[in-house]
Amino acid sequence: MLLFLVGCSNSVKYTDQTRTGPVVILGDSLAEGVFLKPEENFVSVLSERLKVEIVNLGEKGITTAESLPRIKDEVLPLEPSLVIIELGGNDYLQKVDQTETRANLQSMIDQLHAEKIPVLMLGVRGGLMDDKFEDMFSELVSENELAYVPDILDGILTSPGLRVDSVHPNKEGHLLIADRVEPVLKELVNKLG
Repeated sequence: MLLFLVGCSNSVKYTDQTRTGPVVILGDSLAEGVFLKPEENFVSVLSERLKVEIVNLGEKGITTAESLPRIKDEVLPLEPSLVIIELGGNDYLQKVDQTETRANLQSMIDQLHAEKIPVLMLGVRGGLMDDKFEDMFSELVSENELAYVPDILDGILTSPGLRVDSVHPNKEGHLLIADRVEPVLKELVNKLG
């Protein structure tokens, strides 16, 4: 069974202020929902379920290094109320050194926290990454007071009925991801609203 780790949103930095901007997700092909209709990916499902605007900046194949400048260029101009980071899978698949991945994620978090924007981190292990990557995500979450949903792909990539290929969930897999993220995101949105 998957554990949702947000603790309580009081422990998440910058959730003590009312914000009116959209939720923004910065992610890779999982957020983009490759092989699916736009309304079928977990981001669209969450937006519909929670009746909240979510700007989807998911891009297939993108690494943390390629995503880093997007914080300043694309995310911050939207004046988001909350940013969801769903990255790291492509770093792992492309064998990017874990210290570089961590530094890139930390830089993104620092830029968002400098603007007092809370962050929800989505873990993407799913049988792809080793324990060291999971440990890295957990440490970033703890050290930076982030909300966290660990391993959103748990059981999905090992179940042929929930995936399109070896690394991409199908529509049913995306519904399962939405189910996992929804309680944490709902709590944060309610706290910020």
